[in-house]
Parts: sequence; structure tokens; C-alpha cells
Amino acid sequence: MERRTAIRAFIILLALLLVGVTLVPVMSASDEKGESSITIGIDVPEPEPTVVPSDETLQSLREKDDGVIIDDTITYLTYWNERMKWDLSEEEIKRCSQNLEENILVRYYDADHDSYHINDLDAFGEALGPALGLNNEQTVAFVQTHREQLVIDHQNYHLPPRW
Repeated sequence: MERRTAIRAFIILLALLLVGVTLVPVMSASDEKGESSITIGIDVPEPEPTVVPSDETLQSLREKDDGVIIDDTITYLTYWNERMKWDLSEEEIKRCSQNLEENILVRYYDADHDSYHINDLDAFGEALGPALGLNNEQTVAFVQTHREQLVIDHQNYHLPPRW
């Protein structure tokens, strides 16, 4: 009988030990953060929802940089004349350059850097086309080619120059 009592006492002590082992972490976890914590014995914060912007917001967040900086209008027009095969003579380029500076590029002038900073190629192309005597197709082709060149320039920005 004493042996039976000893086994029952051992089982009761073992049960109390198991209850104590499971209750202590649960009680200590619930005291630390209150209702927002998960009771595993480790303090884990409740996840916060991630706000995903709508399509309209994504359009406004996109970096819009089709900006062009023109230091010398004659060099700029000469480059694009050769690239787009407009067949303008040097005299026409000089005349158009002066016309551009006086009439179109005035609103783009940056006095701090003594250059012209064009942010909107579409508006610039619409103004440049008639000033150079280009038709609508040539103007659209110029703007598209200019955008493609900007992508190439951005991709090759950090590359060392090829001599």
C-alpha cells in the first residue's frame, strides 16, 4: 500500500510540474504586451498591414526624368541634324539656333548653370518641329529617337568613356 501511495504522489507531483511548466510561459507572455502578442513564450509583435498604392498613385510616384540639358544649341542641332538626316545647312542651323534661343528655349533657361533644362520632350518637340521646318512625322520621330537616346545615356552613365 505504501508503494501505491508513493506512485500516486509521484504522479500528482509530475502532473503539477507539467501544469507549472505550461502555465509559467503563458502567464509571463501575456503580462508583457497584453492582447496584441502571440502567446508562444516569445514576444512577437502583431503584423501590420502593408498599404499597396493604386495605379494612379504609382503613376505619380514614378520618377519622370526625360530631362535634357542643352549647353550649346548649335552643337545640339548639328548632332540631331546628322542623326535624323534633316539636311539642314550650317547657316540654317545657326539661324535656327538663334531662333530657338530667342523664342523657344527662353522659358527653359537655367541662369545658375547657364544652360537650358527641358523637362517635357513632347512639348519641346512640338515647339521645335515648326521652328526647324519639320513635318509632324519628323517631329514625332525626333521625340521618340530622343527618348531612346536618353535611355541609352542613362544606362551608360557610369561606364568609363571609350576612346
